[in-house]
Amino acid sequence: MMRRRGFKQILLAAALLGGGVASGNELVKHDGSSGVWVRGNAIEAFVATEPRFRVLSIRQVGEESIIAGSQVSDQGLRVGFMEANQPKEAFAVGDQPADVVEQSETRVKVRLRPAGGLQYTVAIDADPSAPRLRLTYELANIGDAARPLACWSVISYTREGSMIVPLGDKPRPRKRLLIPWWTSLPQPSIHAGREALRVDAGGELDGPVKIGVVTECGWVAFVRNQTALVSRAPFDPGATYPEDGASITLFQMGPTDTGRSETEQVGVLQQIAPGDAARLVETIDLITLPNPLPAAPDAARQTLEPLLALP
Repeated sequence: MMRRRGFKQILLAAALLGGGVASGNELVKHDGSSGVWVRGNAIEAFVATEPRFRVLSIRQVGEESIIAGSQVSDQGLRVGFMEANQPKEAFAVGDQPADVVEQSETRVKVRLRPAGGLQYTVAIDADPSAPRLRLTYELANIGDAARPLACWSVISYTREGSMIVPLGDKPRPRKRLLIPWWTSLPQPSIHAGREALRVDAGGELDGPVKIGVVTECGWVAFVRNQTALVSRAPFDPGATYPEDGASITLFQMGPTDTGRSETEQVGVLQQIAPGDAARLVETIDLITLPNPLPAAPDAARQTLEPLLALP
């Protein structure tokens, strides 16, 4: 008889929700959580389901994970939501245990427990041959009234490395930086060029730093040594985005040994009726750079972009 806690709940959720749990599905331990591995030939990710949903490791096969582990608070990749702005309960919907409803070697689909009238379903697909993940987020409104919602994905890193986000490159690009009132300027860690913004993840901080970016490019990178994690999400120039229009955000706080850096993707803000869902698709690529990343923001962008295989 199976005694692992949560197994009966997973089977029940699969039966009720129409998902299939792979035969012999077992949760394993990683960095203080229980969950499952998703693996391709070039990339692997650990998807935690207990005590709460997180993607706790993203790494090339045989290498170390580039995202933050348990040495920082709010480790790994997590999900939340936004309305016109960030509500106080933004991450409650993502801080829930999850049930596995589909699983294969290269794919897992989990459904988080409900919170605050909302419920996340997340599918993580590993590319069979390339170091790439595809994460599909669905945030269902299970309440009784329509409400404005946008999916929100946040990846935490230790405070070592660089964050790079490109600015628009059309003749009259739609590009704008949004600085909240509590971020002091100037900050020695922020370096702006004409084509890109680079934030020193390990640089000196004068309090927490948050920068929202309105950019048509849709990608943001975190680079440590010669490894880059690049997150991409579609940008809709005709849509409304929360927090004054920013679709990508850079954030950092705390000391270099226990603090964290973050790159964030947010989806389109839409009025979601009961029973419907907000959606966001995020693609994550791991790239090995042939040379160290240049310090100048524009040169950093020009180094990264040819390696991204952008559509």
